Amino acid sequence: MEYRDRLESLRKMVEDISRRGRERGRERDGNPASTVPAVPCGRGVRDAVTVTETAYSLDHVHGEYRVGSVLSASHRLVQVIARDFREFDGLSSVAFLDTETTGLAGGTGTLAFLVGIGRFEPGSFKVTQIFLHDPAGEPEFLEKTSSALEGAAAIATFNGKSFDIPLLETRYAMNRMRFPLADPFHVDLLFPSRRIWSPVLQSCSLSSLEEAVLGFRREGDIPGWLIPSIYASYLHDRDEGAGEGAIEPVMSHNRTDILSLTVLLARLAACFNESVDRGGARSAVEALGAGLHCESLGLKREALRLYQESLASGIPGNLLPRALWGALRLSKGLRKWDQCLDLARELAGSSGDVHAWIEIAKHDEHRSKDYAAALSAARTALELLQARRAITSTSRSRLEADIHHRIQRLERKMNGNRARPST
Repeated sequence: MEYRDRLESLRKMVEDISRRGRERGRERDGNPASTVPAVPCGRGVRDAVTVTETAYSLDHVHGEYRVGSVLSASHRLVQVIARDFREFDGLSSVAFLDTETTGLAGGTGTLAFLVGIGRFEPGSFKVTQIFLHDPAGEPEFLEKTSSALEGAAAIATFNGKSFDIPLLETRYAMNRMRFPLADPFHVDLLFPSRRIWSPVLQSCSLSSLEEAVLGFRREGDIPGWLIPSIYASYLHDRDEGAGEGAIEPVMSHNRTDILSLTVLLARLAACFNESVDRGGARSAVEALGAGLHCESLGLKREALRLYQESLASGIPGNLLPRALWGALRLSKGLRKWDQCLDLARELAGSSGDVHAWIEIAKHDEHRSKDYAAALSAARTALELLQARRAITSTSRSRLEADIHHRIQRLERKMNGNRARPST
């Protein structure tokens, strides 16, 4: 297919998606409060950069959540999600940021042509979109991006630490301009989302989370992988009069991303909220993920509480060992020995875990001083190990030697007790 034929096919696809999106948009309730102005496209564009502002009511519903629901999240919850315990000025200071670019791989050859920035204002959530009509106007584009970020001390993104922010920093540096956010408080929602939902989702992309977690399904939306080609087509045809609204599907896609960021942060906050009642907004799987996240931050008591909740709430069988081991690890650190024994016994009974039997043997030997019970547990661990084939030879040899050593020590202790005369 010739290049012009491919462009024409792409143009028709974009116009069809745009038309269907507008039709569905008219059918849906909860439209944004105002949009000023739409981005002009094609012939007649004189400015290299256009700034569009769209205001949403705090009661605007995105999926199953209100956009303003994130405002109830405490500082502490946001800090835990961000893995950053520095102070920040509250959610009113957070800029929800997403970029659209000429490529998905990053690097100095990749250009950001659209930056969307969502900020909370009194009574509304405003999305500012800076669009680059002409790559030659990039310095102005970056200046307007800096203006839109003015006063923001924190940002929220989805994979922004790896992609959006490094890309913008590169573009500012190449234009010999100062990036407006120096070491900001950064809430990258990708990483906690993976921690929470990867056990039950095949993909933790934003679109997958929207459908599975937020109850939002995109209709008439343009796929992200197509966006670089749409922009390339727009640049090629703009002087020849590209179709009116050729870029609007990209703008709509970007606004949707930003709205999803706000409600995803609210949903994550619910997963970590101490006041969530069992069986309420947090599932057993989410409690497990939140526990793993908190444990990685050294928040041991919070993590233990979450592991225990996941166990009490009926964690699925394939995730049960992870929850039990998490609770066992932290119970040992807090010296809750009886609780450790109960957890080890449940692990041993539910999965035949070799290490769980070793934990039982340790408890019986060092805590209960029941050497016969400890010896029985150690021998069971050895039998299970010898029956397993999945353990690597190096690990098997080391573990087998440790268990043999434990058995020999326990046998000596038992023989010593039998040889000692009674008094």
